[in-house]
Amino acid sequence: MRLRFIGRRLVIPLLASSMLLAAAAGSAVAKCEGTDPPEFCKEVMASVEYGTGASLRAGSDTPLRIWVSRGEQPIEATNVALVFARIADATVVRVEATGTGQAGFWRADVNLPAGGGWTLVAEIDGVDGGPLVRLNLDTLRVREPLTPPHGPAPPVNPSTPIDPSTPVLPIVLLVAGIAAAALGAAALRERSRRRMPAA
Repeated sequence: MRLRFIGRRLVIPLLASSMLLAAAAGSAVAKCEGTDPPEFCKEVMASVEYGTGASLRAGSDTPLRIWVSRGEQPIEATNVALVFARIADATVVRVEATGTGQAGFWRADVNLPAGGGWTLVAEIDGVDGGPLVRLNLDTLRVREPLTPPHGPAPPVNPSTPIDPSTPVLPIVLLVAGIAAAALGAAALRERSRRRMPAA
């Protein structure tokens, strides 16, 4: 009985809050449909959904969905782009979005080169024939790549080029044989010099 009572105490506030949110959203749309709508109903707005991850990861393709609206209603545009700027070194990555065929919805695949803090700006062009609209959307924390990027291969020493057609082993053996013969000849000469005075 006590558990059932606690459950009812939790369900009732949740229902009440969801009803209030629905009413607020409905009243906002109703305000924008009147003869004299407030200023925010005339503003172009955009929001970005990052999919399943809480943030982007550098070096990985991440699909994003962009919602473009005015007064909570989807609007048409001729072009939508996302501009990412890295805070640490001012690296800028601009990604063109593509339409989905559904009014107000665009998509873009993003692959940022490095982790850290990035700012995000949406550029929306061609709304009602008006000028380009730039919207500061967010400051993102981009995660580092899963594996460090591979650097360039170490350079080969140009002073000792090796021709693959040249047989290396016979040449090494020949040089070693000549060196051994020279050492042997020098040892024989030294012995003969030592014997000469004794004779």
